[in-house]
Parts: sequence; structure tokens; C-alpha cells
Amino acid sequence: RWQSAVLYVVTIAIITVVFFASLGTLGLNVHDAEMFRDHARISQDFSFFFSDGREQATGRPVAELAKWLVFIARGADAHSFHIVVVVLHATASVLLAFVLLQLGVKTNVSGPTGLLFLINASHFQAVHHISALDYPLALIWSMLAVLFFLYASRHKSLVYWSGCGFCLACGIWTHM
Repeated sequence: RWQSAVLYVVTIAIITVVFFASLGTLGLNVHDAEMFRDHARISQDFSFFFSDGREQATGRPVAELAKWLVFIARGADAHSFHIVVVVLHATASVLLAFVLLQLGVKTNVSGPTGLLFLINASHFQAVHHISALDYPLALIWSMLAVLFFLYASRHKSLVYWSGCGFCLACGIWTHM
């Protein structure tokens, strides 16, 4: 069973590279420049993170914090941000397939579902403009909340219920 999971993840990784390899060469797109200017100001004074004077104040604090952390690590490097968005998108695809398996959906449906999510043309903006990191990150938090919910309902553990609530809150604060 774990061999199938590894093969699936490797397949998704290869398809991700094939479909999204050119993203590393993209520059800035919708709202990306504003986001970088805000991050530079937040880096100088973190209280600006809470300011309504930001150019790109989305009201999504978890997503904004994630983007700022990438900015701290890599600066205003569009290439790095594009790679992060693609990695999160691929992670969301794998996690979607895994959650479906946990819900009892058969492999011949859950696997292609994750794959179709990965290559779905409607995700163009979410994968091609870096300030849209919110979308795959929100799906990741949501899928984690579902997993915690499943584990909590099976094991009646406060830890799992807490994890579910935490992930759900992070998902909502990433993108409503």
C-alpha cells in the first residue's frame, strides 16, 4: 500500500514539473508588486502587517503571514514564490486524493481526482500569480481539517478535535 502511495506522489511530482516548469521564469502578475511592497514595509515594522494602509490588505492573515515568511526567506524573488505556489498546489492535489481515500473513495477515483485538480485549467490564476498562494493553501488547511475530523470521530480524542478546529480556523483565515 505504501508503495502505491509513493508511486502516486512521484507521478504527481513528475506531472507537476512537466506542466509547471515554465512558471519559474514568470515575473509578477496581478497584485504581486503590491504584495512585495507591503512585505518590505512589514519587514521594517511588523505592526504594518495589521495596518489598513497596505496596498494588498486581503483580510486573510494566515495566507499573508505565509507569503511574508517566503518573502523573509527569499526576498522579492518572483521565481521562489512561483515555486512555492506550485509546490503547495501539488501538495493540495496529493492531499485531496489522500482525503478521498480516507473517506472510502476507491483509488481509481481518488487518484484521478487529485491529478485533475493538479492540471485543471481553471486554476490558471491561482498557480500563475503568486499572490494567489491563498487558494492552494486554503485547500491544504481544509483537507487537514477533514482528516482531523475523521480521526477525531473515530478515536474521540480531544487532540484530534483541537487539530480539526485549528486547521479549520487556519483555512478560513487563509481564504474564506
